[in-house]
Parts: sequence; structure tokens; C-alpha cells
Amino acid sequence: MLALSAMTPVPQPLPWEQKLNQLQQQRDILVTRLEEMRSALVQRVQHEDAALLARLSVAPLKPRHTGYGLLPPILENAPVVSVQPKQTFYSLKWLQGRLDEELVSVDQQAYQLTGTTDLDSLALVNGFEQLLKKLL
Repeated sequence: MLALSAMTPVPQPLPWEQKLNQLQQQRDILVTRLEEMRSALVQRVQHEDAALLARLSVAPLKPRHTGYGLLPPILENAPVVSVQPKQTFYSLKWLQGRLDEELVSVDQQAYQLTGTTDLDSLALVNGFEQLLKKLL
């Protein structure tokens, strides 16, 4: 006789849950690659320039954990003033495209770092900081 649990189908995630899981995986890959790039930059500039090394000595990169990873952090209410309402749309397709673009940018920067290009360390650190600013 078969057990009841063997006949019960395993619930499949809904399409939007699958998409959010994919986006979360992309985000985690991006964060890992940025941290690898930061480590490589630290190795490169640690004997060259203390000021550049200080710019790279940021807290370890961690993804934000807010509202399924899509919504901005919730802040305390500001004083009551008249505000024009605005409508905001969130698109999972747009977010996936943005993450893809950022992964390409990180890969290009990492190639410049490890490749045989003659870019100076200042340009590489500036590029890394620009990548971080785009993600914040």
C-alpha cells in the first residue's frame, strides 16, 4: 500500500516566485564578483598607494534585504507637508536586464584588472567605485 505522502504532488513555485529566485541568484553572483574584484584591487594597490587602499577598505558588500529585494528601505515618516503623489512601477524584466548589465560591467572591469592592460590603479579604483554607486 502506498503512503499518502508519496501520492501528494510537490507544490511548484509560482512563476513570480521563480523569477524572484532567479533575480536573487543574479544579485548574489554580482555581489560575489564585486567582492572578488575588490580583493584583487586591494592586492594590487596595497603596496602602491595608501589613499587608494583606504578607498577600498569598505565594509564587505552585502545585498540589501528589503521587500523581496526590490523595494527601497522603509524610512521614518517625514514631517507632514504637502507632497505631490507619484506613481512608481516595478518591473522584474527591467530589474533582470539591469542586473545583466551590471554583471557585464563588473566582468569588463575585472578583465581590465587581470588583463594586460596598462590602466593605472587610480582608474581601476574609480571604476570600481562607480560600479558600487550604480548599485546603491
